[in-house]
Amino acid sequence: MYLSSFKNDTTYAWKVVAYDENGSSLATSAVWTFKTPSAGFSAPTNLVPANATTVAYPKTLTWDAVTDPSGSPINYIVYLYEGSVFTNGYSSTLSCGTNNSCSCPLKNGATYVWKVVARSLNGEVSSPLQTFTVSGAGLEAPSCLSPANGSSCFPQKFSWSPVSGSNVTYSLYSTQGTVVTSFDCLDASNLKGCEYSFSDYKCFEPGQTYAWEVIAFDDNGSSLGMSSSWTFSPPTTGLAAPANVSYHSDTKLLSWDAVADGSNTLQYMVYYRMGPYSWRCMSGVKTTSWSISNDNLSSGSYKFAVVAYGPGGSSYDASMAAAISAIIQ
Repeated sequence: MYLSSFKNDTTYAWKVVAYDENGSSLATSAVWTFKTPSAGFSAPTNLVPANATTVAYPKTLTWDAVTDPSGSPINYIVYLYEGSVFTNGYSSTLSCGTNNSCSCPLKNGATYVWKVVARSLNGEVSSPLQTFTVSGAGLEAPSCLSPANGSSCFPQKFSWSPVSGSNVTYSLYSTQGTVVTSFDCLDASNLKGCEYSFSDYKCFEPGQTYAWEVIAFDDNGSSLGMSSSWTFSPPTTGLAAPANVSYHSDTKLLSWDAVADGSNTLQYMVYYRMGPYSWRCMSGVKTTSWSISNDNLSSGSYKFAVVAYGPGGSSYDASMAAAISAIIQ
């Protein structure tokens, strides 16, 4: 775990718990403590657009680069909120890597609150909050059409209403949750039509809720129309669980029987976990086998479940009930 996962100048306590293959606790270590140091570098300054200004549509947000005296690379995260006063959470989170600039979809005529966080292995430091307003009037916003808001499905195609204007293009975003809060979740950009189809099913996990929205761009690349977020939830039922799920220690392969669903083409998600930890999902498996080398699993006792999914739903509930145990050496 990186030190940047903790707050600076803060004392933490930690311990280690050992579990058996059934998730039962076997032993617990003593509790130790440690205190994190100060970050040792300054906050980003000279944010552009400048504070409390009205500007023409900015293609990029910029700030002065920060240097960590220890030589640790600095990465930047931009937090952006639409509104004149920060109230209830940032509407966008942008990971900018080591670049001291980034682009972000904005609306003409809207006011934003934003800040930049500089982060290294030694900690993180945030700039003060600033505001700016984008001048001008925006285009009409596109409206989401399909999948229907609140629907239960594994969507392969998304569609929306057109926006009038010269050389308008669209970008599609989807993310887990009830609203799109980060523009890091781009699925497709520079779309000239009003629909987009995935060549394969994206990893939309059963039982979770996902949000999606569409942004319209004019011929100058300015994002002037942004739809509201619609949601959908992939179902946990509808298909039978794959039969004969087996782990082959000689080849280190997990295999299973194919699931039939009429003429529909199905794919599979491989779930695994060790001890009491959360399930991890590997999606988009098109065959009836999966190599553990795909995710570099270490030696130990695991649980495995194989979930079929497609237009008819998924076998999530049935597959989890039929999870198998295997020892990887």
